[in-house]
Amino acid sequence: MNFSELFIARIVKLRSEKLQEADLIQVRKCLLDYLGVTAAGSMMLKDKAAVYLKSQDERNGNIPLPGMRNKTTLLNSAFIHGMYSHVAELDDGERFAMMHPGAPLFSVLLPAWIRFGFTSEQFEKAVLCGYEASILLARAMQPQLKIRGYHGTGITGTIGAAIGLGIALDFTQKQLLDVLSAACTSASGILKVIKDESVMKPLNVAFAAQQAISAVLVVKAGFTGADDVLGGNNGFIRAYSGVEASDTIDVWEQIQKPAIHGIYVKPYASCRHCHAPVEAALKLRRMGSFNSDEIEKIIVKTHLLAIDGHDHTEIRGINSAKMSIPYCVASALKTGSGFIDAFTDTYIKNPYLSGLVSKTGVEESPEMTKKAPAERSASVTLFFKDQRNQQTVTVIHPKGEPENPVTDSELKQKTESLMRYAGYNDETILKLTDAFSHTFDLDAVKYYYM
Repeated sequence: MNFSELFIARIVKLRSEKLQEADLIQVRKCLLDYLGVTAAGSMMLKDKAAVYLKSQDERNGNIPLPGMRNKTTLLNSAFIHGMYSHVAELDDGERFAMMHPGAPLFSVLLPAWIRFGFTSEQFEKAVLCGYEASILLARAMQPQLKIRGYHGTGITGTIGAAIGLGIALDFTQKQLLDVLSAACTSASGILKVIKDESVMKPLNVAFAAQQAISAVLVVKAGFTGADDVLGGNNGFIRAYSGVEASDTIDVWEQIQKPAIHGIYVKPYASCRHCHAPVEAALKLRRMGSFNSDEIEKIIVKTHLLAIDGHDHTEIRGINSAKMSIPYCVASALKTGSGFIDAFTDTYIKNPYLSGLVSKTGVEESPEMTKKAPAERSASVTLFFKDQRNQQTVTVIHPKGEPENPVTDSELKQKTESLMRYAGYNDETILKLTDAFSHTFDLDAVKYYYM
């Protein structure tokens, strides 16, 4: 078998295996997390989404959207779901893959479920296989994807979402190979769009979801793809990362159980590279033995890949703040929060908080760089004006990693909080959390779109 056939064979083998209870529980948790995060995103972007949809031909659209009364086409619904799922910076991720697998996948599967009506078991297997596909590829291609400026979510998230939908529709192994070709040739996403005043980072997920559905639809229409789109000199893996496809097999063999079990859940509304510093800052604040007026400077030490694009102290908007380690640390020290309430224009324009941001520097710790990504750690040290002893807190695995997981009650609290923020009433929230906390009642998704 060639490399692409090996990849698809692994996915098909996973589909053929009996779903384990631990797998089903993780699928439910990931979906519940997605629903809350995407609901919050609908509150943040619904005005922009309405303007976007107004320019579309919506006469035949019948797919609903969270937080809106509009119905739209399948492709537009996936696009809007994708935008909503990533804007709050609270969607799940995988640290070795350096990407967000759930956001594009569920942004495809929920609208597609409404359109095609697949069963709960098909949905569950699609989730398991979609996470597997995107994480396997990303782990094989990172950190070169990031170093070259690509957003792993846009690149491999397109493929995971397309494969997931193909699984839900019971595609054959050959059809999945063709879906892989179609998804590879349309995958895109660059990290440059997180810079400056840009608010386009969610578009990497939006386009991934939209292109994933298109990849499946063209295969349904009869298009066939390359024999080995992943391997060879011009193959997907080498073209995007420079890595030889054959060199990645060892990476895959290290993953002994479904990759969905290696994801993290975000408790803080910022880039994951900011989470270890935020958690350290919150711990320093809880120690309560200082006043922030007494701080002379703050030094954050972390691994090298966390620094590029995340050490800026000039905050040019909410999205810029969410990408900034100095802002996130200063805000955590000042407000005691790393959640969405810490990222508002009021806080960003606060001169006192701005002063604290300007005192914050980010430096590489060579020791932490050596241990990344197995450990994406950080330390925060406070230096005081009165020359008292400095205070340091180090975080190895921030909250949400498999080694330091979010509890069931914490996930439920996160979902409830985000859905209330989005305007959902308590009755609807209870129906949704009950449907996916202990069982898997896919029909309950209808409450999400009411």
